[in-house]
Amino acid sequence: MEFEFRNQKLKDQLIVTVLIPREPFNAAKQRWIAEDLANKRLAALASVSGGRAVHSPLQFLSGSDQIEVRCFACDEPNKVRVAFVIRVAAAKIVTVAYTRYFLEEIVLPFEDYVCTIFDFIEVKNPGTPAPA
Repeated sequence: MEFEFRNQKLKDQLIVTVLIPREPFNAAKQRWIAEDLANKRLAALASVSGGRAVHSPLQFLSGSDQIEVRCFACDEPNKVRVAFVIRVAAAKIVTVAYTRYFLEEIVLPFEDYVCTIFDFIEVKNPGTPAPA
């Protein structure tokens, strides 16, 4: 499932993607999937920016039997800022990607603004515990 939200006034976009695996993931697999998906996003960002985008290190968090990775990037020549969070639970993968099509700060610094959104993400009913 994928949902897209566009704000025409601020020229930004939020895309939420939910994937349901065939079998539950254990903790090690959750971490591997989160890192793999994050690296694929970074490769795509490098491709579309012609290698000009710079990004933060991947930030990993864990808790509630879930793994999360966050990253922030800026493509200054194209005036685009990007942030994403990938949350992997035993039975769901949720990715939220935020794109801002301008560089100016509004209300809060970009990372603070996006973290406020990302902090509200909650994966409900993550499924039964995966085998160890």
